[in-house]
Amino acid sequence: MKKVYLAINNIRLMLKNKSIMMLIIFTSITLSVLGILFYSGYFLYDYYQSQTENQVEIYLQKSTQSSDIIRVIEELSLKEKDISDMCVSNGKLSEGKLIGEYNKTWKEHMLVGQCYSINDNRPYLLMAEYQVDNIEGYEKPVGKNIKVGGKKIRIGGIIPYSQYDNYILPVYYYINNYPTDYIMIKYNNRKNSSKIEKTLAQNTIVKKYNMKRSTPFLSEDFMGAFVQILLIFAAVIINVLCMTYAWLSTFNRKFKIYAICGATKKDIIHIALTQTVILMFSGVLVGNILFAILKMTIRKYEIVYQQNYLPYIIISGVVIILLVGFSYILAKKATKSEIIYNIVE
Repeated sequence: MKKVYLAINNIRLMLKNKSIMMLIIFTSITLSVLGILFYSGYFLYDYYQSQTENQVEIYLQKSTQSSDIIRVIEELSLKEKDISDMCVSNGKLSEGKLIGEYNKTWKEHMLVGQCYSINDNRPYLLMAEYQVDNIEGYEKPVGKNIKVGGKKIRIGGIIPYSQYDNYILPVYYYINNYPTDYIMIKYNNRKNSSKIEKTLAQNTIVKKYNMKRSTPFLSEDFMGAFVQILLIFAAVIINVLCMTYAWLSTFNRKFKIYAICGATKKDIIHIALTQTVILMFSGVLVGNILFAILKMTIRKYEIVYQQNYLPYIIISGVVIILLVGFSYILAKKATKSEIIYNIVE
């Protein structure tokens, strides 16, 4: 505790005696952090615009009632605009099965006929174009009735593709008319995956589930951009570190006094590191506060990622780790001198 007190006292004295140097260092750290967060936010926004999907696979207990299955889906609180793809089936997906599926891209890419909405509950069959050749009179398949899954169902449209070339029904119609024990949903990653996971964990009809989260920190594109950001601000950070070293060097006389008074080398490094970390952390904190204000100000322009602050906390954490690492090196270097005093006979 005494070391922390000494470090804080040293900073207080520097604020009094060398306020301009302190202001320059502090401002440089703050603006560097602000810049790193802003450009990271820009790349985060770009990432989430192009990589918009998380995925959950839900395995249900056998013979689950259709009303219970629909209740599980509704409890996930996913609206149609949040879902890019939803698929239900009896057993996991495979080639040529009858399934229930909704894909939001189909409406724009229908070859023939019309698509249905996610909660449509009518016998309305979609087929991939490759399956049409198997239908008698395939030149005009829409409107024809074919027997699939033990029932005659009217073909409502032809889509250009399907993952397994399945016979596809509306999701809710399938659930209400066919055994269902598997659900797969791809949804917008702006939705809270933790809340979805908690909902599934508490549901007794869910046998197991698999969550696949999309994260920018596993993306080569984003991490490459993030490294570029750090390199862009490297010159500023190096300048900050040089000034910080010069700042620490002004304490050499005081560090020697600490040594005369019995402080060990480790104690002196600890004091130097503590006062440097306090300075760095304060700059990072103020940089985050300024960025949070800026983020709210430009919210309507959709320039930076706005959904939650967690990615920015992670980025700030990386910056703090780097700064603390360099601070330790600077603290060791600034306290390197072994000569405490000279005795002249």
